[in-house]
This record gives sequence, structure tokens and C-alpha cells, in this order.
Amino acid sequence: MKRLRSFWKDTKGTTAVEFGMVATLMLAMLFGIIELGRIFWTQNAVQSAIELTARYYIVHTSTSDTDLQTYARAAMTSMQLDGSALTVTVTKTTSQSIKFIQLDGNYAYSPLGTSVKNFANLQLKARSRISYP
Repeated sequence: MKRLRSFWKDTKGTTAVEFGMVATLMLAMLFGIIELGRIFWTQNAVQSAIELTARYYIVHTSTSDTDLQTYARAAMTSMQLDGSALTVTVTKTTSQSIKFIQLDGNYAYSPLGTSVKNFANLQLKARSRISYP
């Protein structure tokens, strides 16, 4: 019994135990912040690729829908992202004799860690609608 009391009163190693508890939470928060930053960066890249493709179409109006999708995927690849995860839907409309092209992009986001299940099926979307001659 005396040995048990001395064990509970001993304070050696408490700093290491406290560090172990706090460090786990700090690392989880750090990796969460990094992953959230990647999501915002990827969303920005998707929007940028869709807008670049819409601007490309203004100059090259004879471009096919397949070529526009290839152009958007190449723009994603130039931003160090997987272009094959991007799907682009092209819609051409006319309103009051003004021609419009609308590009909708859908990107299947893949998280860094496989244990991050909340982001596993995240779809990042972007849209650009612009008039052309």
C-alpha cells in the first residue's frame, strides 16, 4: 500500500505525459489546417482553370467542347493538380442576340491523408459565364 501511495505522489515524467496529450491535439489541428488550406487552394485553381478556358474560347470560338475540356485539364495540370479529376460541361446560349458560353467545372478532391474521411468525396465546383462575339 505504501508503494502505491508513493507511486501516485511521484511527479517525475508528468511533463512528458502532458506533452503527449497536448502534442496529439496540436498535430491534429496542424494537419487539419494544412488540409483546409489545400481545399481552398484547389478550389481557387479550379475556378482559375475554368475562367482561363472561357477566355480562351473568346479568342478561339471554333474550338470544340472536347478541346475546351482538354484545355481546362491542361490548366489544372500546370497548377500541379490532377487534371483528369476535372470534368467540364459547356453550355452555349443566346439571349437578346448576345451569345454566351457557360463552363461548369467539377473537380473530385482527394485529401492528402487517407484517414480524412470527411473530405474523401468532396466535389469542388466552379462556373464561368461570359459573352463572346
